[in-house]
Amino acid sequence: MTTIHVSHEYVMETAEEVALPEGKTWADVECWSLKSLEFCVRFKDGTEMRKRLNEPENFPDTERPERVIIFDGALENTLDETA
Repeated sequence: MTTIHVSHEYVMETAEEVALPEGKTWADVECWSLKSLEFCVRFKDGTEMRKRLNEPENFPDTERPERVIIFDGALENTLDETA
């Protein structure tokens, strides 16, 4: 059986305000992450905060990716289609 790699990209941007805990500023942040709409912040004092972000109204149209790359292991057989 032959296996190929299919990479597909969707472009989307959203923004919202997130209030930091009382007395904290961005300078107090040690690290942060964002995965599956959950924004996590760890502060230098060891405390953490988590905030579930709102799901965007215009979530990417998964039927129309911005870019698709199909790769079968040989560079000459790479298909790169950009919308």
